[in-house]
Amino acid sequence: MIFKSKKLYFYEDDYCQIEILPKENLSYLEEENRKITDFANKNRVEFGYSEIYLRKDNQVTLSQKKIKMVDLDKLALTLKFPKIEKIYTGYGSYKERAINTIAYTKDSLEIYCDFNKDIIQNIWIDYINIELSGIEILNKMGKKWNLILNDWKMSYIVDLSNIEDIKSYYKLFW
Repeated sequence: MIFKSKKLYFYEDDYCQIEILPKENLSYLEEENRKITDFANKNRVEFGYSEIYLRKDNQVTLSQKKIKMVDLDKLALTLKFPKIEKIYTGYGSYKERAINTIAYTKDSLEIYCDFNKDIIQNIWIDYINIELSGIEILNKMGKKWNLILNDWKMSYIVDLSNIEDIKSYYKLFW
């Protein structure tokens, strides 16, 4: 099912902030999350931070897994997550179409992905209410493609192949 008339918006700063990545990045992410937390603690001031941390690129990119859009479509549609093809991004009052970006949404969970020539480049989610259907799709994605979730804002890693790990992450918010 495709909702051609429905559209979604994500704030540009949220792009890949809750990122789904190959599990091969696990030790790198643990170290990078530790560095980010240490840096934040060291540079915290009354209203924000005195310095900006520029994180390094992931060692193994999602695009290296060669996950095809059609395969994610099949998984999402099997679990009744409609595909949204009109995706917008921006900040403040500025808004533009996010090219080569689609989303799947159900029960307040929005899963975004961008792609190049039918190969997924990145997958990310927004802070939302992850209900049971969201736990299920994240778990199936984790098992099928050996993926983890890294929440860069919280420096928190979730093993998507472990349903209890996903539920623990969900409980942090709800």
